[in-house]
Amino acid sequence: MVCVTFNILYRLLVHLGYQVDYVRNFTDLDNKIILRSNELGQDPLIYSSLCTEDFLKDMKKLNCLLPTYQPTLSEHMDQIRDMIAKIISNGYAYVVEDRDVYFSVDKFPDYGRLVLLALESRKQNSADFALWEASKPGESSWESPWGRGRPRWHIECFAMISYYLTSLFYIHGDAHSEADVKYWVHSGSFGRDGEKMSKSRKSHVTIRMIIIQYHLMA
Repeated sequence: MVCVTFNILYRLLVHLGYQVDYVRNFTDLDNKIILRSNELGQDPLIYSSLCTEDFLKDMKKLNCLLPTYQPTLSEHMDQIRDMIAKIISNGYAYVVEDRDVYFSVDKFPDYGRLVLLALESRKQNSADFALWEASKPGESSWESPWGRGRPRWHIECFAMISYYLTSLFYIHGDAHSEADVKYWVHSGSFGRDGEKMSKSRKSHVTIRMIIIQYHLMA
């Protein structure tokens, strides 16, 4: 599990005498959260706050130390919009139909070393990925120079972390942020029945299910 991996790394660096600023951000609004909260008849931000509370309880059970900062997307829209605007002004992103914003991978030749890429017809390049997405009627959204919408996960993590750390930070777990980072650290995926665990396939196992069978420290 990624949080256990970074908890071990955090503890090791502190043990070695480093002063560590550890940022773990929460995406408290995305398409999956909107879909699930609609199914439950809940406000998306209330639903995600309850999920965050449950997550923190699980982290405490696993003896994971709290990070230095735990920002949320909904509380850092100014930083996210500012970063998107800066990327556009630098020529690395473009606006589609005055609504959606895409990062142009053609402007960054080394992009793609760390990620898998998907197709979408409106893009200038099939590998371009969304930074800002126009909201649908009834969805939670924020105002921006590109209309009402919300950030996509490619940008919000980097914007939040950059707000709490310097422009150069050393260890990062997001493969979409290839600038101003010295090291990327990724944990392996859990497997089950010979395949990667997946919520979409309903093959995942929760922490609470695992601790019934195994000791927490295991």
